[in-house]
Amino acid sequence: MDHLFNISVFHAPEEIAAVVNFRGGLSAMGADGLELQTGYSPAPADLSPSVTSVHLPYAVDWFGPWTGRRSPGQGLEGDWLRYRCYGHDRDSIIDSLRLAIRCAEPVEPVFGVMHAGCGNIEEILCTEYTDDSGEVINAFCEMVNEAVSSFPGEEPPFTLAFENTWWPGFRALDGECFRVMERELAFDDWGLCIDTGHMLVSAGGAGGEAEALSKLNACVDRYPQSMIDRVVSMHLHTGAGGSARHAESMTREQAMALPEEERVNRAFSYLGHVDPHHPFTSGEVTHLVERLSPDCIVHEMSALRIEDHIRDHICQRSLFGGVDKL
Repeated sequence: MDHLFNISVFHAPEEIAAVVNFRGGLSAMGADGLELQTGYSPAPADLSPSVTSVHLPYAVDWFGPWTGRRSPGQGLEGDWLRYRCYGHDRDSIIDSLRLAIRCAEPVEPVFGVMHAGCGNIEEILCTEYTDDSGEVINAFCEMVNEAVSSFPGEEPPFTLAFENTWWPGFRALDGECFRVMERELAFDDWGLCIDTGHMLVSAGGAGGEAEALSKLNACVDRYPQSMIDRVVSMHLHTGAGGSARHAESMTREQAMALPEEERVNRAFSYLGHVDPHHPFTSGEVTHLVERLSPDCIVHEMSALRIEDHIRDHICQRSLFGGVDKL
């Protein structure tokens, strides 16, 4: 089982260098490699020796324009459009997904993580959603099948690992949406990335690590063995308190009363409180990981200062042995 440090192509070059060269190398912080968040320009090939996986760019609301139920924001073009909803329509959405995959190829990842859920700009500050998870995951399978069909052998150039979110779609609270993917995906080279923080938000949050682990294990109890067999990676982190989730949330009517850009701007703060990406500090989390037996654990921290990010990584990584806490 490999332990990965998460970082993004959007970090400053000196921050990426501080991680890759940390006190003589990634191994000094117990990292076997990087999970690199990529974008819509070719990832830097010089990072290839350090990269195990990539996190492909995601869009807040692709389901709206894919189904024609919602239109993209006014005047959005280029990467702004891609990060909001991948594209204006089905053809441009598919073009964006194919571009994202091709832009990740220079670092030769083993797998690429992709969110298998979808938000809604109208409900981004809400805790209840109008889109149906079953409809979203069926549309997701249709979309990904079409995107992958243009690659040689109609298979992706690296394994696609589908990640749970708390939006409608794959939420990983049970095996229901997995069974849809198992039935509807037309290619073979895919797996799952189970994000523990996203699961906790979906499950209503937790008051501390003991409650968090109890809720996470209860979800895994509901997984069929075929779902566990598809787990290639975990995004491991905690911190989703139920009170935090509701502190800044709104009803749909309240959210819709705000101008769209204000809604989006408020979402950055809201999402940071809901899903803070804190490290686990209890060794009990190792039993949860053993149950899912992923190929990789991504210690997915999100501290703003790179020094704090490294500290949080080491804090959680140390629970698995082989590295000392700072």
